[in-house]
Amino acid sequence: MKLLLTIAEDRVLGAGDDIIGPFLINGTYERATEKVRFVKNYATHQVRYSGKWDGAVIHGRWTITNELFRTWGQFEIWPDDEALNLNMNEVEDVLTVGR
Repeated sequence: MKLLLTIAEDRVLGAGDDIIGPFLINGTYERATEKVRFVKNYATHQVRYSGKWDGAVIHGRWTITNELFRTWGQFEIWPDDEALNLNMNEVEDVLTVGR
């Protein structure tokens, strides 16, 4: 999966498409603590992400909760080969989600 992720000031915005379908991302970034929180919004459901940007990778935990169940797992997001020279402070960064 590829996505376009923008981190500007304290906001995280993005969009992409994966095997589930197209999605939009909206969230926050706290520079002082390196905490990243965002929601991936599909047409059918949401996935919540909470993690940290360590300077090379955003890593943490994803959660899906609805009225029937709750599930979670670990995630990592890092710049793809074409974006290795980009800095997370730049307006647009291309990121690839790890398995």
